Amino acid sequence: MFTGLVREVGTVVSFEDGRLRVESTIAAAVGDSVAVDGVCLTVVDGDRKTLAFDAVPETLSRSTLGRLGPGAPVNLEPALKAGEALGGHYVQGHVDGVGRVRSVESEGEGKRVWHDAPPEILRYCVEKGSIADDGG
Repeated sequence: MFTGLVREVGTVVSFEDGRLRVESTIAAAVGDSVAVDGVCLTVVDGDRKTLAFDAVPETLSRSTLGRLGPGAPVNLEPALKAGEALGGHYVQGHVDGVGRVRSVESEGEGKRVWHDAPPEILRYCVEKGSIADDGG
């Protein structure tokens, strides 16, 4: 589980044959979950400067990760640990599809963002429910 709050903006080092390597200062071990642009991925390798993940075809087909290349910025968030302050919302990081921003309206000090979801996932969207936005 994640909060949906970006902890760091990392940089793609490489993305070849499904292996995504990202420059990051997040302390994560092999097997840990990290949200990369909102997508839950498992660390498969890493050192003090980079984290590596394997992105399978299903993940690539349902997210924007396949569009990433070297130098691309990515939003990163380590998984929520039991007992940590929530600070956001519960987000699984299991992506069902990619929507489009229809419009952004200023509202006082905030903004209201209108999204168009793909028809195949609209039935899962509920009034006053939550969706995750990459924020990029």
